[in-house]
Amino acid sequence: MMQAVEADLGLATKVSGKSAFSVEISILDAHREMPPRGSDVPIKSQLSLENGISGWVMTSSSNMKQKCSGLTSVFRVNVDDCGRLWVLDSGQIDSQDDPKQICPPSIVVFDLRTDQLLARYIIPEKYVLQDSLFSNIIVDTRTIDCSDLHVYIADTWRFGLLVFRESDKKFWRFSHHLFYPDPLASNYTLHGVNFQWSDGIFGLALSPLYNYEDRILFFHAMSSYREFYVKTSVLRDLHGVNKSVNEFNLVGDSRGLNGQSSASAIDRRGVMFYGLVTRDSIGCWDTRKPYDGKTMGVVAMNADTLIFPNDIKVDQDKRQNVWVISNRLPMFQDGLLNPGDYNYRIMFADTIEAVKGTIILYLAVLVIILTEDAESSAGRAIGTLYRWKQIDFAYPSPDERLRAIENGQFIQANVVPLGVERWKDRVFVSTPRWKSGIPATLSSLPVEALEESPPLAPFPNWGWHNQGNCTGFTSIFRMVIDHCGVMWVLDAGQVGGFETPTQICPPALIAIDLETDTIIGKFTIPEEYVLQNSLITNIIVDSRDAQCRDLHVYISDVRRFGIIVFRCSDASFWRFNHYTFYPDPILSNYTLHGVNFQWTDGVFGLSLGSYYLGDRPLYYHSMSSSLEFVVSTAVIRDPSRVENSVDEFKILGESRGPIGQVSAAAVDRNGIMFFNLVSQDSIGCWNTNSEYKIQNLGIVARNNKTMIFPNDLRLDHEVPQIGWIITNRLPFYQFNLLNPNEYNFRVMFLDPEVAIVNTILLNLVYYLLLNYYEVQGVKFVVVKM
Repeated sequence: MMQAVEADLGLATKVSGKSAFSVEISILDAHREMPPRGSDVPIKSQLSLENGISGWVMTSSSNMKQKCSGLTSVFRVNVDDCGRLWVLDSGQIDSQDDPKQICPPSIVVFDLRTDQLLARYIIPEKYVLQDSLFSNIIVDTRTIDCSDLHVYIADTWRFGLLVFRESDKKFWRFSHHLFYPDPLASNYTLHGVNFQWSDGIFGLALSPLYNYEDRILFFHAMSSYREFYVKTSVLRDLHGVNKSVNEFNLVGDSRGLNGQSSASAIDRRGVMFYGLVTRDSIGCWDTRKPYDGKTMGVVAMNADTLIFPNDIKVDQDKRQNVWVISNRLPMFQDGLLNPGDYNYRIMFADTIEAVKGTIILYLAVLVIILTEDAESSAGRAIGTLYRWKQIDFAYPSPDERLRAIENGQFIQANVVPLGVERWKDRVFVSTPRWKSGIPATLSSLPVEALEESPPLAPFPNWGWHNQGNCTGFTSIFRMVIDHCGVMWVLDAGQVGGFETPTQICPPALIAIDLETDTIIGKFTIPEEYVLQNSLITNIIVDSRDAQCRDLHVYISDVRRFGIIVFRCSDASFWRFNHYTFYPDPILSNYTLHGVNFQWTDGVFGLSLGSYYLGDRPLYYHSMSSSLEFVVSTAVIRDPSRVENSVDEFKILGESRGPIGQVSAAAVDRNGIMFFNLVSQDSIGCWNTNSEYKIQNLGIVARNNKTMIFPNDLRLDHEVPQIGWIITNRLPFYQFNLLNPNEYNFRVMFLDPEVAIVNTILLNLVYYLLLNYYEVQGVKFVVVKM
C-alpha cells in the first residue's frame, strides 16, 4: 500500500505487450519500508503499486543486499523509441534519515514488450563524487533501431553531466559553470513552507530530431530562473566536450522571480513544457522563438492539484500527450503531508490542445453564452412524457414479479434507461444489463402517456429477453429507426459491465420490422472488429432511397476509438480508426453536481447532415471532448477508400468550452443540430449551415433537476418532427449514488422549431434557401422550414 512518505516520483510512458497504455512510475526510497521501486499502472486503472515492473523479486531488500541485481532506489526513468525503459537507480536508501549506499549507482534497461531486464550499466566509481545526486535521465537516439543511443544524466548536487554511449558501453563526465545553482533562486517558499535547496543542473530536454540537423539539449538548474542550451554533438564527443566551454549558452531572458523549474520536455513540434514548482504551474515555450516574457505561456495552474509539479514527460504517441507528476515534495521532506489530502497526482494533456493559450479566454466566455438566459429560451419547447424514481416492468402477474425479485432476476435499483427512439404511436427504451437483476433490455411505451411512471413492457415480448439465449436479446445499448420503419438494435452481447463483465454472446446488429414486430435480420459483428475492451455504444442509420435499399449503419466504439460500418446490401462490415476519435484528456475529468469522475470515452456522438448532390456529412465527437468533427459519408461508405483518407476527417471550428462534453446529437430536417451538454444539464443547438463557433451555439433547454445528464437524443420521422431525450443521471447510477426517493429518469420531448425561438439560430435558419455551402470541405444545403 502506498504510504504518505512516498514521493519524488518519476514518469515515463510505456509501450507494452500486456497493456497498450501504461505508465511507468518510480518511487524514491527516501525512507524505510518502501514498496516496489518501479511499477506500471494501466492508464485507466487506479494507482495501486502491487507489483514492480518485473515483480517483487527485482525490488526485494535481500536481493539488493546480496547481489545488487534488483532495483534499489529509482529516481527517474525514460523510454526510448524502441520500447526500452531506461531506469536511473541511485543505489542508495534512507537518503533523508541515514543515507546508505547499498549498491553502486547504475542504469537498468528493461524491454517493455516483455518487461524483462536487458542490461545493467554501473556508473564508474570515478564519476560518482561525494554527495553526488543523480536525479534525472534523458535518452537520445537517432536511428530506427536505436543503435546510435546516448544517455544524459544530471548530477544535481555535484553540478555535472554524465554521458553514456550504448554502442561501447562507455561513460564520461564533465562540469560547467552553467550547471551551478543561482544563490538567489535557492530560497523557496511554497504554500507557507520556506526551504533552501542549492540544486544545480536538473531539467533536461531534447529538441526534435530534424533531418541533417543536430539536436539541442536544453538544460537548467533547479535553483535557477534561466534556461541554457548546448548542441548534443558537443556532449557526444568524449574527447572534445571538456574543451568546449563556449558551446554552452544562455537561451534568453529570465523566467522571473519564483521561476524555478523542475523537469521539462519537448514535443515533436518543438514546444517545451516545464514545471514551475513555486507557481503551481506548467509553463510552455516554442523553442523556435525567442525565450522571453512574450513567448512564455502557462498551460495549467492549480493551487491544489499542481503543488510541486516534479516530473514531466512527453510520450511517443502519434498525437502526443504531456504527462506530469505533482507530489508536494517539500512538504514530504519536512514531514508536513496531510494523509487526508490527495498529495500525489498523475496528470496528462494533449500537447496540441494544451498550448492553445488564447483559448482560455473564449472558453470562459462560451460557458457564459451557453448558460445565459437558457431557461427562458426553452419556454414551451420541451416537456416530460414519463418520469421514474425507479424502473419497473410489466410482469404478466404480481406473483411472477415477486418471484423475479426473490430469485434476483429483478433488482429494481440496478435498472437504468439508456437509449430512446420513437415510431408512430410508440416510444422505445433500452435498459442495458450493466448490473445483475435486469429482466428485460428493450421495452416500449405509448406516445400518449396514461400515467407518469408506467412499468416498461418488454419488446417484442418476454420471450426475447432470456439472458444467455443468443437468439434473443442480451444487452441493448441503443437503437435507431430508419424511415422505412425498421428498428436497428445494437446488442452488446455482454452483461455485468459495471460489475463483472461477461461476454455471453457476440455483439450483433438486429433489424426489427415495426409493422409486424418481427426480427427480419440479425448480423453478428465479426470478431476481428470487436477489440479487447471494445464498448460499442452508439448507432446511426444512413439511408438514401425511399425503399431503404442503399442503407448503411454506423456504429461507434467509444473505448477502442473506432467506427464500424455495416452495408445492408451485402451484409458486410468494416472498421476504421482515426486520431480524432480519441478523447481529450483534459475533458475526461468530469464534475457533475459534486460528483467527480473520469471517463476517457472516445468517439460517441454521431449525427447526419442534410443529403445533397449524392452525399451528406457525418458529424461526430468523442464524449470526453469539446470539439466537433466532420467527414463525408462518401469516404466512410467506401471500405477501400476510408483507410487512406486521414485528411478527410476535419475539425469543424471552435471548442464548446471546458465543460462542453456532449453525449448524443441529432440534426433535424432544417439542418439544426441538437446536442446534449452532459456537464451543463442542458441541450445545445447549432445551425449546420453556419460556422461552428461560440457566437453560433445556443441553448434550447436547461434544468438542474430534470435534465441531469441528458444521455440519448433522437429525432423522429413524424411531421412535424419531434426530438426525444432520455435523462438518467448515469454517473450517479454507476457509483450507486441515486436517491430512490427522487425522480431519476425521464423521457422528454422537444419541438425543434419552437426550441430555437429566442436563440441565435432563428435568424440563421432563414439565411439562405437552397444555397450551396462548404464547411471544412463537406458540402451540404439548408432546407427551408
